[in-house]
Amino acid sequence: MDYYGNQVLLVAGSGGSEQCFTEKSPEAKDVPIKMVDLTSAFLILGIGLSLSILCFLLELIVSKYKRESMKMRKDLVKVLKKDRSGNAKEKNQAEIIFFW
Repeated sequence: MDYYGNQVLLVAGSGGSEQCFTEKSPEAKDVPIKMVDLTSAFLILGIGLSLSILCFLLELIVSKYKRESMKMRKDLVKVLKKDRSGNAKEKNQAEIIFFW
């Protein structure tokens, strides 16, 4: 066995673990948990939930903006490619807008 396994057996065999869990100090009492004791846990839970909802909504907004922006760029490129008689300046502007 390894070193830690031997140490566990040593503690378990000596009854040390039972002594740690069964002894109670005279002032220790079993007290029910109150809502005040859980306030910080619920506060952290609420903050985490709020941040996750905020991130989700921001992700929806950004993806919608990118989708519409990409659609507009593709439409602009289609229009400029159809007009082959247009000058080179317009085509360069379309390429700049598309790769932006």
